[in-house]
Order: sequence, then C-alpha cells, then structure tokens
Amino acid sequence: MSGLQSKYVVSLSENQVNELRKLSASYTEKFCLVQRARIILLSHENPEWSNKQIAREVSSSIATVKKWRRRFAKEQSLESLLRSGCKRRFSSLERAQIVDLACTNIR
Repeated sequence: MSGLQSKYVVSLSENQVNELRKLSASYTEKFCLVQRARIILLSHENPEWSNKQIAREVSSSIATVKKWRRRFAKEQSLESLLRSGCKRRFSSLERAQIVDLACTNIR
C-alpha cells in the first residue's frame, strides 16, 4: 500500500527491539505504553509503511502514530510529558475516604 513516508525514521538497536517486543506483548503494562511500543516496532520493522498503515495495524489514529514516531525519533522515550495544572489537594486515600463518607446513608 502506498502512502506518504514519515520524515521521522525509527532506527532501533537489538536491545531496544527486544525491550519493545517484550513491552508490546505485555498484559500488565498500561495500554498506552503497549500501543506506543507496537507503533515504534512497526515503524522500525516496516520503514516503507505509511502512518496510515501503522495506525490501521494498531487500531489507532494517524495523529497518534505521527506523534509517537516524531517523539521517539527525537527523545527515544515512550513516556508521556508532564501535564500542567494544579497538584491534587487530597491524596488517593483521602479521596477514597471522602467518597466513602459521601456514599454512606446517615440518618
């Protein structure tokens, strides 16, 4: 299938390929990391594939494939960037306690 070639070529070492294969087959890792690993592996193994072909193969959007090919080519990382915004005021435990209290039937 023809399509536009990505200008971000993904080239991996054998060690990186092994790590990404292990990650892409994982059932316990976050889905987003597994999907990113599959995108990068397919980009490496099939450099002639377009972003559209890879997106179809991993059931993702073309924008996601473009983003992770570009980011991996520049940073060699699958991790998300830090997000802006306020830090949480309550810990997970405190939030769970508040929800529990709000759901109790007090008379």
